[in-house]
Amino acid sequence: MCVLNVLGKVNSMYLSVPTGNVIVWYNWRVMQQEVSEPGGLKFYNPLTTDYQLVDVTSQMDEINDIHCVTKDKQKAIFPSVKVWNRLPKDKVYGVLSVFEKFYCKPSVPYDRAIIYDPVINFLKEVCSDYTGEELRSDNYKDLNEMIMSHLTDFQKSRPEMNSVSNDSSTGLDILKVFVEIPKLSDEVEKNYQEIAAQKSATLAEEYRQKTELKKRETENKLDFLDAEKNRKVAEEKNKESEESAESA
Repeated sequence: MCVLNVLGKVNSMYLSVPTGNVIVWYNWRVMQQEVSEPGGLKFYNPLTTDYQLVDVTSQMDEINDIHCVTKDKQKAIFPSVKVWNRLPKDKVYGVLSVFEKFYCKPSVPYDRAIIYDPVINFLKEVCSDYTGEELRSDNYKDLNEMIMSHLTDFQKSRPEMNSVSNDSSTGLDILKVFVEIPKLSDEVEKNYQEIAAQKSATLAEEYRQKTELKKRETENKLDFLDAEKNRKVAEEKNKESEESAESA
């Protein structure tokens, strides 16, 4: 059950809207169409009125520990999915008035309905289409773009939005998505670590061999240059000796 935090605000009869935010008002628990923007003090009756601050600048939502099962029946966990997004102020009333009816008032953040749930459901579907190996390596690099595209499309066609306007789009801008590499079972993760260690050792050995080869090539060049220098010095001395013998 949701309870409006009214008693703690009985003595607060005014407030100011922080820059980058707007205020949505609730009179007797009913959402009002008025959306207040920054500038000046906003007076209200705390016994009858409540409010919700909404950030209309770029913000980041983070969804943690998304569990799913891969195509080869491995349990996978996405530790974190970060979604940078922005809800324009002219879309605030429409989005909140529509999605709040699925929850108690004042509305839980709109992010739950149009970011969190779509990401979780989409990742579970994607997870079932790929093996653990594909999810971690072959297709991991594509997940950011896949989720961003899915979320962008999700915002465009929402029939429930027609109840407040002729536009069925939520208007939410999806700016960027970052998916942390998924984790598999402890045994599989241990295998990946061993493979990574072997690859690292192999690369280190290859680097050592290349360094040694380069060192030998450098030493050979120096030996050649030194020998060439000595040869020229010897030739010059022989030439001087021959000239001295002829002059005698």
